[in-house]
Amino acid sequence: MLSVKKWQMLKTLLVIVFLFITQNIQASPSPSITKIKSKVYGVKREILVSLPANYQQDKDKIYPVIYLTDANMQMPHAAPMIHYLAGGISELIVVGIQTFDRHNELSPYHQDGTVFSKTEGAEKLLAFIETEVKPLINQTYRTAPFEILSGHSLGGLFTMFTFARHPEKFDAYFALSPTLAWADGKLLDEIEQSLEGMANNRILVVYSEKETPFVKQYAAFEKFLALLKTKAPSSIDINARFISGEDHMTIAHLGLYHALRYTFRGWWLSSNTMVGAPERFDAHYARLSKRLGYSIRPEFNELWGLTAYLIREQHYAEAHYLIKKWQGYYPNRSAPFYELAQLYLAQDKPVEANRSILQAIENAKPNSRQQRRNQDLQAKIRAKL
Repeated sequence: MLSVKKWQMLKTLLVIVFLFITQNIQASPSPSITKIKSKVYGVKREILVSLPANYQQDKDKIYPVIYLTDANMQMPHAAPMIHYLAGGISELIVVGIQTFDRHNELSPYHQDGTVFSKTEGAEKLLAFIETEVKPLINQTYRTAPFEILSGHSLGGLFTMFTFARHPEKFDAYFALSPTLAWADGKLLDEIEQSLEGMANNRILVVYSEKETPFVKQYAAFEKFLALLKTKAPSSIDINARFISGEDHMTIAHLGLYHALRYTFRGWWLSSNTMVGAPERFDAHYARLSKRLGYSIRPEFNELWGLTAYLIREQHYAEAHYLIKKWQGYYPNRSAPFYELAQLYLAQDKPVEANRSILQAIENAKPNSRQQRRNQDLQAKIRAKL
């Protein structure tokens, strides 16, 4: 059991992290609407864009992008959850693709099984995303070279169509309760053929509800799981399964949550990992960067929480190491200097603590919560001088 002292330390740490995360969520702006004069469709099309809470503050940081089909249905629940998870997963730019005629935009086949031409159906929507949406997003925002396509129901079918025919278009694919039985399950044949020749490092996450009333849907997903088991190469990072206790609609939210957590698994560095070996911090992010294929910078609130823990557990050398990293990743921010002042105070070095808290005050926004915390700590430090 935890001692009273350690329990108090843990509560303090949790409060710090909670306050920071809550501040981030409250600051997350509503999605903006961007109109594209589409050459692919010959009309104006709308996309919705939701940015991470700290996007405007961290001017040099780049972000992976997740593209969601059926923006009107998915953005209201998906974007807030994605931003809420920041720290446990990567911060993401969320882009919602509007779909107006789902049967004729999200599938490569008509419902009767006849095939759309390459200028119709799913191929047309993919061309719109690839030639018009992605270039606009990459030119307008600071994007990392990691892109996710996520879709639910027929949107999930679109995700699987893209994975099967054009696996190079995205780095990760989330198909949530995909309607694989659509058009008598014709896409399953394409998936089987594509798996046999596929050799890449893509991530594929596919979930479907187990207690579905749709008999054909259940059978199609069982067949899909069997194909993955027998045909999928080991180079593909796959997580596919039935989920119990959810229906066709609720899995859009829960499935997306699990898909994000799976894709960015190991994002949070365990509190004790660095103890006695601070270089493990660098090794952790080197492994993540290698697995995901782009250079990853640790999240601000993860660095904050981990630093506070190390100080309170009196791992001072590790805390110094981490604060130096934190200041390098996020220069001219107040919180790293605040924690450095806390560290020096814990080491009974009030002169150094005072120097650090002055820098924290200089970098904080006037009248902000952080500035009030700085001033409170400054009073404690002055009492020690």
